[in-house]
Amino acid sequence: MRIKIVFAVLFLILALKAQNQTTTVDSLLRELPKATSDTVRARIYIRLHDNLRFSNPEKALSYAGEGLKIVHKMKWNKGLSVFYNDIGNNFLDQGKHKEALGNFLKSLEYSGKIPSLRALTLQNIGIVYFKEENIPMAMQYNNQAFGIAGKNNLTATLGACCNTYGDIYSYQNNIANAKAFYLKALDIWKKENNPAQQATVLMHLGEISTDIKTRIAFYKQSKAIWDSENPSYLLAVSNILGLAGENINLYQNDSLYKKTALGISEKQLLVDAEKYLTDAVNYSKQSNVQQNLMFAEAF
Repeated sequence: MRIKIVFAVLFLILALKAQNQTTTVDSLLRELPKATSDTVRARIYIRLHDNLRFSNPEKALSYAGEGLKIVHKMKWNKGLSVFYNDIGNNFLDQGKHKEALGNFLKSLEYSGKIPSLRALTLQNIGIVYFKEENIPMAMQYNNQAFGIAGKNNLTATLGACCNTYGDIYSYQNNIANAKAFYLKALDIWKKENNPAQQATVLMHLGEISTDIKTRIAFYKQSKAIWDSENPSYLLAVSNILGLAGENINLYQNDSLYKKTALGISEKQLLVDAEKYLTDAVNYSKQSNVQQNLMFAEAF
């Protein structure tokens, strides 16, 4: 399905976000020569990495590498743990699991006396093993992270662990447990006022729902949040594709359409599906997410 419609307002939003990011990076680079200590320079480098991690991961890694040299010279364990953890996340974003795991394990070496960093790193290692479909190891590391987070009241890490538990149980087709943990995570992310995590969990709740009407409802809740936060984000586009797929499925299956009773016409289902695909293609091109672009253009 060829998509040619351009939504100017959405592009303007994306352009403004990119402009704000550029302004932040430029500001940090101006501050770098003025830094009066290695600690300040290291903190500027980690902020540069984090600001560029999604838009330019290679450039982000180069800044992280410069900061890593500084914290090694300082023998600053907390700084080393933070840098290796963030570098690990960069590689994890790129699907480079071996490199991600190596950096997370290095982070773990320096986080022994810092519960917050240790729990976070353990949880990240669990994610790597989950993505590698090594469920026993994923569960082992997530359990360790969950235990430290609970003992130290690390709410955000508890939420992340619940996300991973939901993913693990979903993978095992244990829908009851998956739903229970996703709902726990959703409650935590609401209290933490973290819209992106709420949107992610809502999408996963949609994915595990057996009823198509419920799936669509969760996907739409997720979309409403992503639309106001970051509609071009990888998971936001995946969620849109989920909605498009459900609409097309209903349009092609008359008995399912009648049974579902969404209250919209079959023609409108197709119109909405085309709009979802238009958005998915445009957002994927903007963020250069080739995997989503491939799926969107294949519909």
